[in-house]
Amino acid sequence: MKLSRIGRWFGIIAFSAILFCPKLYAQESGHSVIPKTLYVFGSYGDLNRYDEKEALFLITEERELYDENDVLRVDTILIKERINHHNYIIARPGRAVLGLLQRDVVIPDSTYVASTSIEGKSVEEIKKKFKDAPKEPWVSLLNRQLFSKAKMEKMKEAPGLDEITRKDLLESLSWREAIGEQLKSYLDSNPGKNPNRLYRMVENYRNQKLVLLGYNPYKQVVYNWQKQFEGDEEIIKLLTEPISFD
Repeated sequence: MKLSRIGRWFGIIAFSAILFCPKLYAQESGHSVIPKTLYVFGSYGDLNRYDEKEALFLITEERELYDENDVLRVDTILIKERINHHNYIIARPGRAVLGLLQRDVVIPDSTYVASTSIEGKSVEEIKKKFKDAPKEPWVSLLNRQLFSKAKMEKMKEAPGLDEITRKDLLESLSWREAIGEQLKSYLDSNPGKNPNRLYRMVENYRNQKLVLLGYNPYKQVVYNWQKQFEGDEEIIKLLTEPISFD
């Protein structure tokens, strides 16, 4: 399963961080510290840098230039208003719809999450939804994982999915106990939704789990788990079972 490369708001389509329970770690004036520069790995190994400026987030490809005519892609997300240190009302140039960008600390100086689960046509509408709307249990499955510069450099050297051990693969594939209730709640709240969203949520959970276990699931490597673990009934079942709650 592959995730799409660039999402509408904060990079790639947002994904699961339910295994994390973000807390306030390093403190600065009563709020957790989030660096002004963070990095996002794409599904194809590409890397984007996000720089928080006064009025916008500047998104820049992080790669070497091919030749003298090559240019890096640069994108922007406008900051319409900061609700607090972790919540921003944002906009895309040329789009009428606004979004609420929510960020938090997972591991200080290392790993962070962000999502945009609320949209609206005005700043006032976003604020009202942020204040009044009940938080669904599956919302955290829409989080996007971001990294500090130091963590990003470590991930470049981390083993890819071709080097995974059986123990770590089992741990990363055992999603039912961890996020099963959240996925079921999403299905109940969104009947008829594209089932591919569920597979993305599960894959995202798996990827974030693998990052915690010391892997880089975004590294471009050749691997085939069904062949690597051929004959291992427990692994094959987890790799092939459908997402169902019947």
